[in-house]
Amino acid sequence: MGSTWLYTERQLMQLVVENESRDVWKLYLGKGLAGDTRKFDDAFHYANSMEEKSLIREQQADFHFSRGEYSKAAKLYARTDGLRFEAVANKFLEGAGEDLREALEVFLEEKLRQLTNPSE
Repeated sequence: MGSTWLYTERQLMQLVVENESRDVWKLYLGKGLAGDTRKFDDAFHYANSMEEKSLIREQQADFHFSRGEYSKAAKLYARTDGLRFEAVANKFLEGAGEDLREALEVFLEEKLRQLTNPSE
């Protein structure tokens, strides 16, 4: 916790800063979504809860999916807790193309790996 003193001709004020890093992950997530993909890792590092971390993975997966990086998106979707399995699978099935089918296989393999090795 830090504080700064401000003064004017009429007043003296103390500005107290508490829990300054609480939402810093949101700033890094925004930078990641703007194109600096290294910032996704920073956002994940500063996230305080599993819900925040899951949201970061979901947003990162959506980002890569929108750029046509389907395999990378599939791996991230597989590690996201907040999305339903069927919704993600349908996302890959709705599009046409071999790369989407391959990414669906990556997603399914990652999910299966999680079921057989839950500690990973």
